[in-house]
Amino acid sequence: MENRIKTENTKESSKWLMSWISAEKSIYVYASVSILFSATCFVGFSCFLSKFAAIWLADDIILPYKLYYAFAFMAGRYFFDIFSRC
Repeated sequence: MENRIKTENTKESSKWLMSWISAEKSIYVYASVSILFSATCFVGFSCFLSKFAAIWLADDIILPYKLYYAFAFMAGRYFFDIFSRC
């Protein structure tokens, strides 16, 4: 008798979990895409910042547009990070 109740509870729990996952699937996809964009922006930030620093240290030339691009990528990184948590 007790084994049958556990089986029924397990089936109901499985049905509930599957319905919850299917209902929330689009949110998880959206969050995953936002995380990927956030990581891509961080890579872009790192590239532009390292190029800015290398040119500045090696040639003693300050190229502000490289720094502006780095800041833009950093802002994009935080922008997508916030949306991945919503």
